[in-house]
Amino acid sequence: MELLIMADDFTGANDTGAHFAKNGISTDVLLHWQSSYTGHAQVVIVNTDSRAMTIENAQAKINQILNSVIPNKIYKKLDSTLRGNIGAELESCLMATECKLAIVCPAYPKANRIIDQGICYVNGKPLLETEFATDPKTPIISSYVKDIIHAQTAIPVIAMNMVQTKLEEVKDEIAQLCQQNQKTIIFFDACSENELKQIVALAQNLEEPLILAGSAGLAEYIEIPSKHHPILFVVASISEITTKKTQWLEHHSQVKQYGIDAEKLLIDNNYSHHLVQQITQSLDKNYHVVIKTDSSLQARQAIPELSQKLSLNRTALGEQISQKLAEITHRILQQQNYQFSALFLTGGDMAISVANTLGVSHYRIQGKIEHGVPYGHFPNTSIEHIPVITKAGGFGSEQLLQKVIDFIES
Repeated sequence: MELLIMADDFTGANDTGAHFAKNGISTDVLLHWQSSYTGHAQVVIVNTDSRAMTIENAQAKINQILNSVIPNKIYKKLDSTLRGNIGAELESCLMATECKLAIVCPAYPKANRIIDQGICYVNGKPLLETEFATDPKTPIISSYVKDIIHAQTAIPVIAMNMVQTKLEEVKDEIAQLCQQNQKTIIFFDACSENELKQIVALAQNLEEPLILAGSAGLAEYIEIPSKHHPILFVVASISEITTKKTQWLEHHSQVKQYGIDAEKLLIDNNYSHHLVQQITQSLDKNYHVVIKTDSSLQARQAIPELSQKLSLNRTALGEQISQKLAEITHRILQQQNYQFSALFLTGGDMAISVANTLGVSHYRIQGKIEHGVPYGHFPNTSIEHIPVITKAGGFGSEQLLQKVIDFIES
């Protein structure tokens, strides 16, 4: 977890998370805090559902989370119309951590919600003159951000403005506040997207550990580098077209290919074990991995001899190879040390064998990468969160596997 976001309602949690997910950052929204959460998302958003709670209960929610996890960064998502337990939850964030400073900006200019001279405006009107002032569950007491925060905390609240004050002066003032060794809440005006961007840049460049708090709009400017996890390609087709596709990736610096010796796969019990070991070494280095059957002319011509040697007809031989590949695929996917960004399956017998091994009951199609190459998900399985791409042996352009990488990493 690189960023923990705490939102006081579910829709706000989703609004905040959508930006990260859109930019390829793995994002999970938890409907309620789970100390047993074992996901690997870079951004984890917790719905505290605390907007209409009492101050005590809202603070207890924050404390419960921060007492059980130590994230790299913390973002407290605030309602852009300042409803909820703003001051109380900011206080809890500061008191439950070593952070002395909370930098706050609830503005959301894209939604016509700005902070100017300390006053929150919605569609050009001061907050107290809008419908939000009479919200039946969380009514507003003031249009002034400072008053709303101060109503629930005794922590000092200081107003700053990135437009009227030079950046270096803002930094110096913050440094002086930090030297006083007391918790402080600083809120900023913002009437534009550029001001939001400047506020986040300021926060991320400060050496002092802090809580950043604000709207979903402010969160959009938090920089989280996207981590592209490996794609597992399992290619079990003896089509010459398929051979050309794997050849396209031979010189790709982030791809490792593993050719399968069909005879050893079926006869040598240690072969699969050693193969999985080799593959995991590549996964340790974040390589995309291609597991492929030998589709050369020589390999195709050797099929009758191998069938005779194993006393199997061609159909039974193909089924056994597919099943062995499915078992290898399953072993790799179930390893806890790795996250995969996608699974690519080509060869109908092998694809259904993998599906059966994973206990798949249905395939939820979401679209296609190109003609004959759909992608979707295996719901209710251990890999339901990653795209699964399937392809019949004869379909797809020569550069298809590169297209898959580009599609997943875009």
